Amino acid sequence: MYLNTYHNGLALTLVESLSSLVILGNNTEFERAVHLFSENLSFDVDVRTNLFECNIRVLGGLVSAHILATDSRNRLVQGTYKNELLILAEDLGRRFLPAFDTPTGLLYAWINLK
Repeated sequence: MYLNTYHNGLALTLVESLSSLVILGNNTEFERAVHLFSENLSFDVDVRTNLFECNIRVLGGLVSAHILATDSRNRLVQGTYKNELLILAEDLGRRFLPAFDTPTGLLYAWINLK
């Protein structure tokens, strides 16, 4: 899987466009992408990233795609989706938590995901 090095290998554009596949009715490619992400996408990387961008693009993309995947009108092939996107979103969200633990109460703009 190609990961955009400009954004430190977080596959921002790939994740944020995942929901578009379902909205456009391409469930086959959506299922393929979910499998690809669940097998290859890891946030356990020693990389400094912008919290805001990563939050709205990656975490938001994962959560919205999860919601669409579990929506009965967009149901994936029965039994193939096992909350993989939600698991990735939770992992990423937990990695964001240190950004909120600051002496001033203002969150850090940049965080290391490791």
